Amino acid sequence: MRSVHHQFLTASDVDMVLFQAVTNAVQVCRSDQHSAQQESDDILKVILPGLIERAFESIPRKLCVHFPLTGFDGLAEGAIPIHESITLHCRIERPWSPPPGQAGSPGTHSKPHAWLTVDTEGVLSLGPDSMGNSLAITAAKQCLYFFESLCHPHPLPAASNSVAYVMGDGDCVLLRLPEFLLRYMQTLVPDWQKLRYYEPGGTLLGGRMRPPENEGERLEALPVSLHAAKGFFEQCNNPDYPAIAAAMEWYVDSKTAENQTFSYLAACIGVEAILGEDGAERMETMTARLSDRYGFLLGVGRQDRKRLAEEYYSVLKLRGTLVHARRKRLTQQEQGLLHKAQALLRALIDKEVRTLTGTTFPV
Repeated sequence: MRSVHHQFLTASDVDMVLFQAVTNAVQVCRSDQHSAQQESDDILKVILPGLIERAFESIPRKLCVHFPLTGFDGLAEGAIPIHESITLHCRIERPWSPPPGQAGSPGTHSKPHAWLTVDTEGVLSLGPDSMGNSLAITAAKQCLYFFESLCHPHPLPAASNSVAYVMGDGDCVLLRLPEFLLRYMQTLVPDWQKLRYYEPGGTLLGGRMRPPENEGERLEALPVSLHAAKGFFEQCNNPDYPAIAAAMEWYVDSKTAENQTFSYLAACIGVEAILGEDGAERMETMTARLSDRYGFLLGVGRQDRKRLAEEYYSVLKLRGTLVHARRKRLTQQEQGLLHKAQALLRALIDKEVRTLTGTTFPV
């Protein structure tokens, strides 16, 4: 099964499919209360191969993963396509209500808001490491990167008040997203003043651009601000795309890490994903080389390139110290380098997105 459906399944996905087939077979046997144990065993031997075969034939299932964006509640009802498999659905109810007592039912955000949906294929699973779910989470993180540029800065809340879902063929399960990722999604509250709405004038050339003033105008203006995101996903076959996409995911991982050390290292890895390094040379040589490369990529003039190279060099030196010292927290002085590392990564990705898509980003 794994060899045939390797593009849709991980080894754990196969185990889950087989386990579910066995569970269904046992339930069928137990439903016949008049059967003796030996008869139940015989029935199990008969029906189990058929259940496994049907499970095999049902793969891959078409799935739709829903990610909550509770801060995007100032939009009129509608849908904004970002890519052929990615859509921002605005002002809709929760797609599914869990049974009483199941995680996600009490205390979760229930009023209509926005959902980022990603279409994928695989098996219906609540685990984030399932192949289909993992691909959807990757695409969602890349979208969150673009959304952040439109939003007010907000601190992480103490707890999440929303849940994510996976839906497929009428079935639905909760997706076990990391708690800090759910909290991060709650911080994404758009600054509507950054959007631009075209107000027609009395003549053909008499219109003007202004911030949107109501939910309908925001829904109409938002796709323009997401032009860079659409252009980015359209470049998925560009040879530069994988490195930029990986850097975006590392950026979001850095913003949602549970401790400062992991956050710092994720930001550094994201920078290296764009700048590149084969890792065969000594760390000191790599540090100097990447620092120079960073300076020449973003610097304007000799002094500016030198300054940027020195800043990135200080960031990489702390990265090496954290890896070898295995510390979980940063000192007060080092916390400034964490924000600097995230800013370095953001500046690099923004420049690569502008180059890749030919758009002005951020707006």
